[in-house]
Amino acid sequence: MPILVLQNERVSPAGIIGERIGARGHAMSVLYPMQGEPLPTSANGYAGILVLGGVMSANDDDKYAALEPMRQLLRDFHAADKPILGICLGAQVLARTFGGSVRRHTGMEFGYVPLRFTDAGRRDPLLSGLSNPQWIMESHEDTFDVPADGVTLMTGDDCLNQAFRVGRAAYGFQCHFEATPTLIDSWVAGFGQTVRKSLGDRADATFARLAEDNTARAKAQRAFAEAVSDRWLDLL
Repeated sequence: MPILVLQNERVSPAGIIGERIGARGHAMSVLYPMQGEPLPTSANGYAGILVLGGVMSANDDDKYAALEPMRQLLRDFHAADKPILGICLGAQVLARTFGGSVRRHTGMEFGYVPLRFTDAGRRDPLLSGLSNPQWIMESHEDTFDVPADGVTLMTGDDCLNQAFRVGRAAYGFQCHFEATPTLIDSWVAGFGQTVRKSLGDRADATFARLAEDNTARAKAQRAFAEAVSDRWLDLL
């Protein structure tokens, strides 16, 4: 059965996660729900689901009709014990699905930041044995509360909640570990001016540091992404 991929922005594909899905011999069924493509009504016919990032808020039900059926679909995958992986917006949607709140963060987080495993994270099947901390790409203005039934796996200094799990196989990551330097460069080219406005006085230093980190930290991020992606695929 294929893995269902919900790509919420044309410029935010599955990246390294998609590479590992293909390398492991799985097919991907990619849908663009925010562009009006209808969602399936159940998890039937799919092995798991990947929900990617987007500039919209997970709270924008009035603007994006896909959000409510997306949450219902995630509930169906969870009830069927099929693995779920949410990235950035996908993690925020997953948090809302299980009762967590999503809200504006104190400022935009953009660039590679250090993320640390909690005690539960160090024992988690996706993260155990990996280097701690990890420097991973971020691009978000919202944050979430981990659902009451969730387990916090990774935390950050400026934005606390960075990764969580609900049950056996429903995972949300605020960070963009799927992003390659080429993909990140395309984000800077495509909406860098919008990011600059959000960052304000921090913009020049942030972009300069990002250019350095895209060389210095990309190899380690890829190793993390490949390990986490493969371990998530093992849950299938």
